[in-house]
Amino acid sequence: MSSTPSDDTRRSPLSVSREDREGRVVFSLVGDIDLETSRRLRTELLESLPTGGEDVVIDMTRVDFMDSSGLAALVGAWKVVRDAGSFRVAGPNSVVHRVLTITGMEDVFEIFPDVESALRPA
Repeated sequence: MSSTPSDDTRRSPLSVSREDREGRVVFSLVGDIDLETSRRLRTELLESLPTGGEDVVIDMTRVDFMDSSGLAALVGAWKVVRDAGSFRVAGPNSVVHRVLTITGMEDVFEIFPDVESALRPA
């Protein structure tokens, strides 16, 4: 008899979309960011990041889970834009926010409760 993981133990695949909004580049992430999906996230972000000093918003309102490999992907993207633009994280849930807090990245990234707040001028 084979066992199938319950819906509670399955991770959601990650999707990444890019959109220009109000003078900022918004990356909307949907799903879980873990060892399995973080490599793709890192690649997609680095290939799509603006090079002209634009501000970046990472919309995490639909991310349910993120581990340290996901955090590493975000740090890689932040390093690309930090000198010429801003890097804002929008809408992290309590699980994702905890990862940002315990790693000290809460003090490095600009964190906003939602995308609309992150799109407002500094």
